[in-house]
Amino acid sequence: MFGYWGKYGNGVCAELKTDSSARLSFDNEKLSVVFSPMPKFSDDKIFDDSEKYLYLTDGITFNNNELCESYDATSFSNLIPLMYEQKGDDFFSEFRGSFSGVFYDKKKDILLIYNDHIGDRMIFYAQVGESFYFSTNLKHLTQLLPESFEKKIDEEFVLSMLSYGYSPNHHTLINGITRIPAGCYLKISKGRAELIRYHCFTNKPRSRTEKENIEQMDILFRRAVKRILDKNKQYGYRNVMPLSAGLDSRMTVWVAHQLTDEPIDNVTYSQSGYYDEITPKDIARELRNEMHFKPLDGGDYLKNVDRSVQLTDGLVNYSGASQVIDSFDDLSGRDNVGVIATGMLGDIIAGTGYTQNNSNQAVTFGDGALSKKLLPLLRQKMSCDFLDEFPNREIYYLYVRGFNCANLGSPLVFQEFTESFSPFYDTDFLEFAYTIPVSQRIGNEIYDQWILTKYPEMARWKHNGTRKIGEKTHVVSIFGRGIPLKTLPQRIAMYVLKKCHIHNYDKLENGRTMNPIDSWLAENDSLRAFIDNYFESNIDLCGKTGMKDTICSLYKNGTSTEKLLVITLLSSLKYLDL
Repeated sequence: MFGYWGKYGNGVCAELKTDSSARLSFDNEKLSVVFSPMPKFSDDKIFDDSEKYLYLTDGITFNNNELCESYDATSFSNLIPLMYEQKGDDFFSEFRGSFSGVFYDKKKDILLIYNDHIGDRMIFYAQVGESFYFSTNLKHLTQLLPESFEKKIDEEFVLSMLSYGYSPNHHTLINGITRIPAGCYLKISKGRAELIRYHCFTNKPRSRTEKENIEQMDILFRRAVKRILDKNKQYGYRNVMPLSAGLDSRMTVWVAHQLTDEPIDNVTYSQSGYYDEITPKDIARELRNEMHFKPLDGGDYLKNVDRSVQLTDGLVNYSGASQVIDSFDDLSGRDNVGVIATGMLGDIIAGTGYTQNNSNQAVTFGDGALSKKLLPLLRQKMSCDFLDEFPNREIYYLYVRGFNCANLGSPLVFQEFTESFSPFYDTDFLEFAYTIPVSQRIGNEIYDQWILTKYPEMARWKHNGTRKIGEKTHVVSIFGRGIPLKTLPQRIAMYVLKKCHIHNYDKLENGRTMNPIDSWLAENDSLRAFIDNYFESNIDLCGKTGMKDTICSLYKNGTSTEKLLVITLLSSLKYLDL
């Protein structure tokens, strides 16, 4: 298992002392830490024990050389204490990349455990008595905790999973175990722990012309892509980039092609004959990139339940992670794959999830939920105080649907064998993009103009095979979800066919949806039998939640999505021995 884990408090932890898989470790009368880093990107993974400090970093930091020059440091390892002494507790706020770490000031007895700006590293923690335990793996943390810690199911998380497909407020399935969210660090000193936010994205608009906005977006985006390419070149790793029929991954791949002469491998996956096969193959052929296509025909990848839940610690609906696992398991030469450059969240960063030209739309309980059926029960369990953290719906969606959901899928799968990053996630790019007024971003307006101004050749392929780049998109809001007006008749027809149990509606979906789960469960007898058998074999686990009847009803009367949410919960209960 890669990652790090430890205990702060009186007395060493026997489980830590005897862990033979560890490569690096530290312990004194206050702190025990073990670090088992993934062999890749070794110069980015620091473990140093000096007279004054103990510190480690995991993941990748794109700007470590720039920071070394700025602070006059001879190495990344030497840089970290210099930054701490000059900047204080949140020195890591200047890092750019996908990273987390531990810093212990021995003389002051201060322990800092930090996550990156976007929260794509998992760090779980729990307090037992006066001791604090932490780990980058949820199940492993449960094995470190003493017998006095009683593993109880967090009913709020259960209802969150069955409504959102994840927890909107950093809970886990185990009551008393929390994870450190995006832009935060845990500070522990003298028996007290405090979760501190060191960075928060905002969307306060600034007055600039559209031309100025496009120029600066392009500069920052190209720098972010170049940093990924440079990191791979530094270590001699392959450039591998997913490519879909949408704009986001296309933008990453197109810019990367302009910035490097090194080969680029593209990966795509979908139902055969869909736009997510056709368009990426055309683009890869144009750029002379190697293309790896994995057909998802029939949806049999959805049988890969338990491994998907294991890699994501049961934090998110398993179906998304499952298709990534299925596709990348077949990728040859994985040992030499570098940072996987994705296009994650490009649509809500360069564009916006808003359907109205109003940057201050208020957040309401249940926004973004996949299922509304159990929201009344969840409302009884969940405090809505966490909603006050978000000044408006756009920031809410960035953190809750982006960082608390999307980041718990493919990034965690990739961390099994490499690292990944989206240039749209680059802190400087994201912060700048969110200063562009919603009036310029709504309907992908400035996103399209960015493409037409800087990369007009890329506009030859329609967005998701249906929308011409630069074409105005008229969006209507239905139950809080933005729906393109021109697709509304087809969506209504699909809805009616589903309600009438006429299951050839996949013909209407053809080309539009890379994973038509409704069709697969209706037509693939083997898949449907597997899902039903998994439910029947594991439903008794829900007796411990106190909601077995409710969960049974949701599965038997629910949509395809709701059935998969139930399956995710069952697998998580099994994985965590609950």
